[in-house]
Amino acid sequence: MIPVFSIDEVADGGFFIGRYVESETVRLIDKVVHRDDHYIFIIQEQGKSVVTIDFREVSLSGAALGCILPGQVHGAISAESTVAWFIAIKAEFISEAHRNALGVQVPLLPMVSLEPSMAAMLQETLLLLLKARALYKGGDLNASILHSLIHAALGMIAQGYESQERSAKAGMSRSAAISSSFRSLVSKNYRDNKAPSDYAKMLNISYTYLYEVIKEHTGFPPIYWIQLEVTTEAKRLLFFTDLSIKEISCLLGFEDHNYFSRFFTKLSGAAPLHFRRASRE
Repeated sequence: MIPVFSIDEVADGGFFIGRYVESETVRLIDKVVHRDDHYIFIIQEQGKSVVTIDFREVSLSGAALGCILPGQVHGAISAESTVAWFIAIKAEFISEAHRNALGVQVPLLPMVSLEPSMAAMLQETLLLLLKARALYKGGDLNASILHSLIHAALGMIAQGYESQERSAKAGMSRSAAISSSFRSLVSKNYRDNKAPSDYAKMLNISYTYLYEVIKEHTGFPPIYWIQLEVTTEAKRLLFFTDLSIKEISCLLGFEDHNYFSRFFTKLSGAAPLHFRRASRE
């Protein structure tokens, strides 16, 4: 099975921050591909890095930031003259507003460039955060300072993902909140609920309104996101495990493994076993 790493294995208190400097080009393809139970943020100051996230090869060039959501399968490939910050943090440390913004934007665009002014401000905040983390001795006051700096850094990161002026507002519009709630519900319920109408009922809205909201905010209809969740998890299981097609179809909520095979082939362009063989070559 795909290994799942817990933040408790690498950091106390559900939070880690570190700065990485690589003066040469390094191949990291042998790093273990895995999932995390927490958020990962990469804030790159300079250089070029390449990572894989759910079978997509993603590059960061120059001043850029990236986010890996809990549960996404990922691994490092290479780093070239790279200076970057890494933050690992439990979901409960991230405000609902920031989780909502990231949940909508990151699947569409996992890595984004940073404007010079934002990059400079974020780096200053991260330096303060690193010092505060090193000096942290417990206590309510110290915890308050640390959490305030975390909140400030995450606010800048979330803002970096916002491409429209309305996203910078303090509150979320009703349609933005619906879009975020839909994506969250899909990630938790796609095994048992594969019809968009199921999610409209969960959200107490009509299917027509759900379609309009999701299409407006993401550029794709609701069914796209449901099918993407299913096929992405299927690809993970096909590549990283030796489970049979019947076992995988059962894990994904399909009663008929033949129907699952047709579903996967239609959406992925290859039959499950062919995908497994080709992706492992």
